[in-house]
Amino acid sequence: MLAIALFFALKMQNPHDESKMAESKPLLPAVTFKASFRQLLGASRVLQLFLMASVFMQAGQSNTLLFLPRIISNAGGGKAELGLALLIQVGMEMPGMLLTPLLVRRFRARAVLSISFASYLLKALIVLFSSNMGGVLAATSVSLLCYGLYGISSVYFVNDIVKPHEKVRAQVLVTMSGALAAIVANPLAGFVVDCFGVSALNLVCAICQMLALGLMLLCAAFQNAEEKTPAFQRGI
Repeated sequence: MLAIALFFALKMQNPHDESKMAESKPLLPAVTFKASFRQLLGASRVLQLFLMASVFMQAGQSNTLLFLPRIISNAGGGKAELGLALLIQVGMEMPGMLLTPLLVRRFRARAVLSISFASYLLKALIVLFSSNMGGVLAATSVSLLCYGLYGISSVYFVNDIVKPHEKVRAQVLVTMSGALAAIVANPLAGFVVDCFGVSALNLVCAICQMLALGLMLLCAAFQNAEEKTPAFQRGI
């Protein structure tokens, strides 16, 4: 009964009050055109380079993600060493994630990402040239600066290089690039290991990380150049 009474009380309010309320309501913002994925990619060379860098980076860590047991076995380790390596690799990422917002505020997101990509290359090179468990464990500890920095700084970076209404679609593209890298790289990594061994895969992954770092540095340079370009020339 109380709900019914409240309903009729609201319906019987002064019509002049309703008109005043309608006049006081702010107008809805104009509908913003949302570009398709193809248009979004075509409009931003920086985004194109970053996605390519991310694909090579994700592909370049397939050895430590898929074949870490083989790497540890080649280095003379066993199950205990595998557990320790996984603990270090995963445990070191959390402090990096916690530090990333502070680093992005102090430096630019592209600078933090460049450090992350350089760390991925360093990790790949350590794995490539390691002959014992000490080297493998040292490589896993570099994860502090790898995904620990990449995971969050990539979000900041993408939000910086696209328009506000395109942020969600741009983040979807980053996620899709990671999935694409996994779909393509994982079967190829297995093929390389079966045919040539895990050492050959380590070399391929190091080359992928070199390409990823080069693309990321080029991406950062393009973003820096775009920021120095007047807004009217960029079509903003």
